[in-house]
Amino acid sequence: EPSYEIPLRKLQITVTDKETGERIPSNIFVDNLPDSVPSKYPAVSQISLDVLSYRTYDINVIKKGYLLHSESFIPKNDSLYTIDVALKPMSKGDKINLVNIKFESDKAKILPKSLPSLEKLKEFMTENDNIHIEIQGHVNGEAKRNKRSYRKLSEARAEAIYQSLLDAGIEKSRLSYEGFGNAKMIYRNPVNNRQAEANRRVEAEITKL
Repeated sequence: EPSYEIPLRKLQITVTDKETGERIPSNIFVDNLPDSVPSKYPAVSQISLDVLSYRTYDINVIKKGYLLHSESFIPKNDSLYTIDVALKPMSKGDKINLVNIKFESDKAKILPKSLPSLEKLKEFMTENDNIHIEIQGHVNGEAKRNKRSYRKLSEARAEAIYQSLLDAGIEKSRLSYEGFGNAKMIYRNPVNNRQAEANRRVEAEITKL
């Protein structure tokens, strides 16, 4: 059978301060790269990598004093794929959407593919050893009622992440968790899967600096 060479695409990531626009050295992580390519790039403000066009990659950026940045992407069919990460300096009340931490359907069991993102959250807490966070669980449910089952599931999912951080060595005094059910849905009446997925989330709120 004929063989086909999968083309490489150039990925460039640049990290800046959201308020000043200046480039800032940060720890950049790119998961799902080919085995021969490092996944961690410490204390840099820009990297340029060759990536395969058919994969989905997860980017995490950690910098002391700034919110954790997480996103997933699939390279386009361009010769250069650029991602500009504008890190926000942390303030009390800021929230981090843990978009890459997923659960089994209608359960609080964290999917194995979420483990790298959990590790980044642990590194974020270690890098910023002065902060306290509350893990907050949310579900996508019927907007008119916040059923007990919704509250129970959202709390169980938040607790699962809380327990994972405890197991990773983060001090209990820096952590708390709460489940809100469907009380804080982003879209009260979702009309597509994207909106439903946005409602079905876990966030980390900065409660103390």
